[in-house]
Amino acid sequence: MLDVNNIEEWRKIDSPFQNSEDIPLLITKLRNTLDKEILVELTSEYMYHQGSIYESTFAVFPHLIEICESCKDLNYRLETLLYLSVDLAGFNGETELMLLSKL
Repeated sequence: MLDVNNIEEWRKIDSPFQNSEDIPLLITKLRNTLDKEILVELTSEYMYHQGSIYESTFAVFPHLIEICESCKDLNYRLETLLYLSVDLAGFNGETELMLLSKL
């Protein structure tokens, strides 16, 4: 899992807006607040945007799973998993495996 404190590594990964260095702060805020707006921003702007997934998809995914596992709010956990399911529905294999191999 890509460390949220390693901003230099985050800058190297592909995202829809070439601003992957913003993601660690969002993950940290989400971990501390469970803010649904941040969850939606991560999943719909950085992980799956306009029908495409990116290297950032695979970098963010384990963090959201970890947050989900530690969350006591079952509705929030379910909602997180549903957002992740939608994002991964865009996974078509070959291209995404090439992205994943770069991480």
